[in-house]
Amino acid sequence: MSVPTTASILIANFNYGRFLPDAIDSALAQTWPDVQVVVVDDGSTDHSRLLIESYGDQVTALFKENGGQASAFEAGLPLLTGDVTILLDADDMLDPTAIEKTIGLFADPNVVKVHWPMAVVDEYGYPSGEIRWEKLPSGNFRDRALEIGPASHDAPACSGNFWRTSFLRAIPPIPPGKLIHVVDSYLFTFSPFFGEFRAWNDPLTFYRIHGDNFSEGMDPHWRCAQWEERAVRLQAWLASQDIAVSIDDWRARNPYYQRLSGIAAALAEIGQRIPPNAGILLIAGRLYDQNAIEPKRPIYRAPLELLESDATMTDFRREIGWARKAGIPYVITQGRAAWNQNQLRQLATLLRDEHTIVYENDWVVIAKLKSEN
Repeated sequence: MSVPTTASILIANFNYGRFLPDAIDSALAQTWPDVQVVVVDDGSTDHSRLLIESYGDQVTALFKENGGQASAFEAGLPLLTGDVTILLDADDMLDPTAIEKTIGLFADPNVVKVHWPMAVVDEYGYPSGEIRWEKLPSGNFRDRALEIGPASHDAPACSGNFWRTSFLRAIPPIPPGKLIHVVDSYLFTFSPFFGEFRAWNDPLTFYRIHGDNFSEGMDPHWRCAQWEERAVRLQAWLASQDIAVSIDDWRARNPYYQRLSGIAAALAEIGQRIPPNAGILLIAGRLYDQNAIEPKRPIYRAPLELLESDATMTDFRREIGWARKAGIPYVITQGRAAWNQNQLRQLATLLRDEHTIVYENDWVVIAKLKSEN
């Protein structure tokens, strides 16, 4: 077994000129001695081209017409010279030691990917203190992927993954359609069939939240449709390997799909059971996308701290008291299937005991607040 000696970082950019220098600088600052930096600009209309050109021969640059993230990835793939590759989003940054610390895990030829947690930063690059994807899996997930299909394992967003370049070249090209903006999900779909994963426990990527993140706008309906597309592509590829699988069986067994379809149905129930103009206090996670509740109406999303394991009844009563004073008549929270590692069971009990439950199932609790005496 030998450690790869060369690495590449591929940055795909579209109109992220305000963040792009941070991404490129973090790639050029890697402490590993042999790192190629490739920047593909996907038809930006801002000042991105001038920024990229200012780096001269420090980066390998490619400028193309706009075609989406997947087309930028496919265009950059032939330019990669590294044995292993990080796909760095243009709004994220790498710790300077990311490659040095993790490249040794590829000494095992069975390893196709190394991944790590990501530290959240704000629009200006300041840490929020939040760490995402803290507990990531290691091992072989081939059997699991055969059993449940796409989304067979937890994985961080794109910039938290370090790939064996030969895998990136071996999978089928990303098709046009629903997958053109989710290269990472496409790679996650096929990777269990090409090798094992290894997890590094410390954050090595700075994940920027700035209000225009594409992933933050993916509601459960869209995610379900994307999963379906991934399932079709994976089933076809497995058939080419003489492996027969059933997408219907995957739907029935896949926890990710079950969760998404349950939440999508729950959001529809909210729209049907609450008057169109009535205000809502939403105490739920990011997948409970307020923009997916139709028809549109005033919705206040409670602080995510209320989803933490240390939230108390006092915290919930304070939030409900605020809603009453603000004239918000309805409280929505997650149903029993989504009560893991939080105190929302207590909130549901409070709503049942002291207010009026309009509707409840595994994925949603809809309550109308009683007026104060």
